[in-house]
Formats: sequence, structure tokens, C-alpha cells
Amino acid sequence: MRVGANKRRRKSEEHKSGFRLFGRCVRLLNQADPGGLTVEFLAVIPEQACEFFYIYLSAIVVTAVAQQGNMREVIRLTAAICAAEFVFRFLARLLRGKKESRVFARRQNLMRIVWEKVMNMDYVHIERLDTHLKFAQVQYGIARLLILRQNIVQCWLGAVNFMISLFLVLPLMNGKPAQTGGFAGFLQSRRAVFLLLIVITAVQLIQQKLAAKKQFQIVDDTNRSREVLMGSRIRKFYLSFVFERYRTGKDIRLFDESGMVLKECADSGDMVENAWKEAGKKLCGYQLFTAMLNLLPEIFITLFAVARAMTGTLAVGDVIMFILYFSRLLWGLSVVTNGIVGIGLNLPNGKAVLDFLDIPDQKYRGTLPTEKRDDNEYEFEFRHVSFRYPGAQEDVLKDVSLKWRIGEKMALVGRNGSGKSTLVKLLCRLYDPTGGEILLNGIDIRKYNYDEYMALFSVVFQDSDVFSFSIAENVAVSADYDAKRVEECVRKSGLSERLDAMPAGIEACLYRHFDECGVELSGGEAQKLVLARAVYRGAPFLVLDEPTSALDPVSEHEIYTKFNAIVGTRTAIYISHRLSSCRFCDDIAVLKDGAVAEHGTHGELLARNGEYAAMWRAQAEYYKDSAGELFL
Repeated sequence: MRVGANKRRRKSEEHKSGFRLFGRCVRLLNQADPGGLTVEFLAVIPEQACEFFYIYLSAIVVTAVAQQGNMREVIRLTAAICAAEFVFRFLARLLRGKKESRVFARRQNLMRIVWEKVMNMDYVHIERLDTHLKFAQVQYGIARLLILRQNIVQCWLGAVNFMISLFLVLPLMNGKPAQTGGFAGFLQSRRAVFLLLIVITAVQLIQQKLAAKKQFQIVDDTNRSREVLMGSRIRKFYLSFVFERYRTGKDIRLFDESGMVLKECADSGDMVENAWKEAGKKLCGYQLFTAMLNLLPEIFITLFAVARAMTGTLAVGDVIMFILYFSRLLWGLSVVTNGIVGIGLNLPNGKAVLDFLDIPDQKYRGTLPTEKRDDNEYEFEFRHVSFRYPGAQEDVLKDVSLKWRIGEKMALVGRNGSGKSTLVKLLCRLYDPTGGEILLNGIDIRKYNYDEYMALFSVVFQDSDVFSFSIAENVAVSADYDAKRVEECVRKSGLSERLDAMPAGIEACLYRHFDECGVELSGGEAQKLVLARAVYRGAPFLVLDEPTSALDPVSEHEIYTKFNAIVGTRTAIYISHRLSSCRFCDDIAVLKDGAVAEHGTHGELLARNGEYAAMWRAQAEYYKDSAGELFL
């Protein structure tokens, strides 16, 4: 008894959970397309009314011809029905046009909701593998969510058809009273009609249970199979990163990579095609079984209508109406059951989208406003800060204590993996420390309003990028900008000569993705434009996190020197693994294995003959042939 009760309780909870999930999916769809479902529900009514008008008109004409009735009356009735049908078709076309105009926007709005989540979620989630796995399911989930929407409309369409058909069939049951007994009398009774309805409903449910649901499952499993997912991912990769990126054309031709690329594309296509071939083999038997089951009700309905006509229960025109109304009823029932099965199969995919949107933002965003200072006198302090990445076994930063004095220029140096970039991520609140605290003017930065705090920083990371927009839009990060100020920042960053050579000036579009006259920038020029972006922001605290790691020492030294002149009295941090570029800083902190090994001025650190001095000598020896003058 207890086992049965527990089983029923679990079933009840599953049903409640399913209804809650269904409600959330509908709300999400309505958020992406407000009022769209209502429009589709309204569009169904005139569309289906036209079908029934046609059936009724056909029956009237056949009856009039068979009984040699009053043709003038028939013509008048036909004209009235045609006029009504015209009105309904006009309404149906109007609503259909409104419905179809929303299709693209609906999908884009769903994607926009996901994009907004990606842009605004805590950065801690961006670098996590489980977030990437959830995001990989979102694209397919959105496609299935849109199909779920179609399933909902499908259920409404089938229900409307079923109800109208049943309403129109009921009067046809009231034929002449049975004059004979036996089977002929049974055929004339209402019981026979209800039995026919039960039989075709049972056949339809069997068809759904044994065949349709299995077909849906095969298609869904194939869509989510490793072969289809991997094949589609590979093709998407080559489409996005090879065929649509014209700058890859040089390498493809110089290294004769076309054969390899085309083979990979063909192989990925074969993976998808083979998966669907196997699915097709499985579907074939179920489709044959479905076709046979669908044929049986049609045969039953036709034979039943003819038998009732032969016993005098139905007129000739009524036979046509009976067959067609019952066929529509059967079709409506089939559409409803198909829609219900589709909803059941697509809800888990909708859940994948909701799970991604439900990723919680745990970062406390604070309420304390940051102090607005015209003198930019901000002071930061790391006080015994430790940090460990989620899922990691060891701390990346260990008991780090640092202080930036007002207007000071500090350099963070160290070997790769020493924790330099992690320190910047903590300073900018991309992560929160797992131990210790970071202070701004003596107050824990977590207490400040997050957006106001982030506005204090201009950061140039080593992988910062520029986009295929105009130079001005890249610098201002907006379509609205101060043109004079943009040009001033671009020239300060060292791009005066390049800018003067561009006919369109700061309005010039970068690269040729959208403009065949787009400007191609070298790596160094792109970095200078990123520096101009940091200058335009006008933040009081500036950070350069190895933005020139791919450049030669001379170019790096030039950019750092230029930026140092721009910084002026603002507080700044320079991160570089090349020590020569940071000699002008007031303080140099050397990180080793996540801890501060030593700090001081360039001269003081060389005199100590420690970690910094060892790195300096190694780099000076390496670069003495190409940039020895930088180390004097």
C-alpha cells in the first residue's frame, strides 16, 4: 500500500512540475512575442470556419441536384455562404499576415533574452565549463521551444476543429427513427454514431501511443545525438571561422589548406547524414504502421455513412457532410494528440533554456555610491587577499597585500601563471576574493554600487579586440560620441599618421566584413586603438594587462611610453612579462607562485639581486641583439 501511495505521490509531483515548467515556457514565449499566441489562436477560427463553409456548401449543392430542388433558392444560399466565406478568408489572411510577420522577431527576441543573460551574468560563470555546456544546449533548446509553441497552437487548432465538427455532426444523428430491428436498426441509432466515435478515438490513441510518440522520440534523439551535434558544430566552426573570415584566405592558399578544410566539412556532413539515414530506417516501419492506422477510421466512417444512407437515415447531401465532418473531427483529434505528444517531448528542451537563464548571479552588487572626485584621488589596497578559482584545488593568489598610492604608477611583473591577470580580475570585481579584502579609500569594494565601481576603471587586457565598426564607435563604444574627443584620443595613442591617411577619418570602418573599403589594422595599430578606447573612457584608474604580449620589445616600449604620457596623474597599473617596459613605474611588485615575492623601484629590486634581478638579466641577454638599448 505504502509503495503504491509513494508511486502516486511521485506521479502527482511530476505532473505538478510539468505544469509549472509548461507555464514558465509559455511565459518566456510570451515575453519574446507579447500577444503572439493570442493572434494565432484568433487566426485559427476564421481559417477553420472557411473549411466548414466549403463542406456545407458542397452538401447543399449535391442535395439540391439529387432532389431537383429550387435552384434559385440554392443560388441565393450559395451566394450568402460565399460572401460569409469571403469575409472569413479576409480575416484569416489579415491575421495570418500579422502572425507570419512575427516569426523572425520571435526567434530573435528569444536569442536576445539569452544574449542579455550572457552579457550580464557574473563573470565567474563565463569561464566555467558547465556554463558552456548549458549554453551549447540553448540553441537547440530555443529551436525546440519554438516548436513547443507550434504544438500549443496545434492543440488549439485541433480542439477548435474537433468541437466544431462535433457540433455539426450532432444534428445528423437525429435521422429518421429506426423502423427495423437488428443491425439495420442499430445503424440508424445514435448509439452507432457514438460507437463509431469511440472506435476512431481508440484507433487514434493507439496510433499515438504505439507509433507517433516513438517517431517523435526518434527524431528528437537523432537531433541530440553526438553525431548530429558534433557534425553541426564542426560545420558551424568552419562556416564562422574559415569561410566567413576573409583573412584566413592567405593561410589557406599559402599552405594549401583547402583540401583539409573541405574534407573536414564533407566528413562532418557525412556524420549528420548517416545519423539521419539510420533514423530514417527506424522511422520507416512506424510510418507505415501510422499510415495503415490512419486509413482505418476513414474506411469506417465512409462505410458507416453509406450504410446509414442505404437505410434511409441520411440524405445524399448529408452523407457528404457526415463523412467530411467526421473526417475533420478525426483530423482535429489527431492534431490534438500530436500536439500533446510534442509538448511532452519538447518541454525538456525548453527546460534547458530556462536552466541557462536561471544561472544565479551571486555577486553582491552593493549600494554605497562611489565618491565623485575631480582630483581622481582614489586609493586601493589589497589586504591579505587570497583567491581560488571554482573547482580548483589550490589558491592562485596567496595572502597578497598591496597598496596603490594616489596618482601612483605600479607595475606587476612575474612569470606566466604567477597570478598577475587574476589580481586584475579581482580588482575589477570580475571575481570576489575567497580570502581577505580589497579596499577603495578604506572601504571594502563589495559595498560599493557595482556599476558605479566598474565605471572607475579603464582596462586593456592582452586579448582585447576591436570590432568591424567605425573607428569612432570602437573608441567610444557607442553610436553616440564626441567626434572631437575621439580624434584627440586616437592621435594621443600614436595613430595620427594612420588616421591622416584615411579619407573617412574616424568614420572609417574597420576590416571588410561589412564594407569592402574597410581599413585593415596591424596588431600594433589595433592595440593603440584599444588604448585610445581606454583614454576616451576617462576613468580615474587605468590598467594595462599585457596588451602588447604579441609585439616586439621596441613596439611594446613605444606603446607603454606613449600611454604613460597620457596617464598623467591618474593611478595606473602596468602588467607585463617584459621588465623594460615598466622601469618608469613608482613601484614594481614581483609575483611568484601567487604571492608577492618582492616590491620596490627598478633600482632597488636590481640591487637586491632577487627574483626581479634574475628575470631582468635573463631578458636583457635574450633581447640584447634587437633591443639592447632599452635595458640601459
